[in-house]
Amino acid sequence: MLDSESHSRWICIKHRPTTSTLITIPTTRLSYDFPTFFLSNTRSTANKLDEISVTITNNKYDIAIITGSWLSSNITNDLINIPAFLIIRKDRCDDQRVGGLCTYIRNTLDFLELKDLSHPDIESQWFLIKPKRLPRGIDAIVIASVYHPPQNNNRTLRNHLFESLDNALANFLNAGIVLLGGL
Repeated sequence: MLDSESHSRWICIKHRPTTSTLITIPTTRLSYDFPTFFLSNTRSTANKLDEISVTITNNKYDIAIITGSWLSSNITNDLINIPAFLIIRKDRCDDQRVGGLCTYIRNTLDFLELKDLSHPDIESQWFLIKPKRLPRGIDAIVIASVYHPPQNNNRTLRNHLFESLDNALANFLNAGIVLLGGL
């Protein structure tokens, strides 16, 4: 009778151990479900939508942050729709042509917009996503997208970011944080 010893990756039969007696047992390594990001300052989303859509789709991005979206209330979501993505916009309140944020989030991701972390005078969007599998100790991801026009006050932006990050860390203790944008 042959004596065998079992290991996680292979079995070695002790009677004449040669390479022909080693049996490989396949193992499955679980990967993390960390989202992929696309960031672009498009300086007008509507007239570049085909290029944005192809880039996001072909590269299989999960979240696309568009700064300088130049969207206004006259441009409906139907005109800038990308299949399999949800659109969350922050247009300039006075319908200015420049600035603005537009975030596309794959419709298979669970997310919540954290409007309480936004500031009316700062172009920022904050989201909480909960992918199915993250590294141990991280149970969610807080995502912030920010557009900071050159003429705006740096101190106001800095204060907003520090305050919002402090609030995010206090409210979502085990969350990773991703900050993207045109700063």
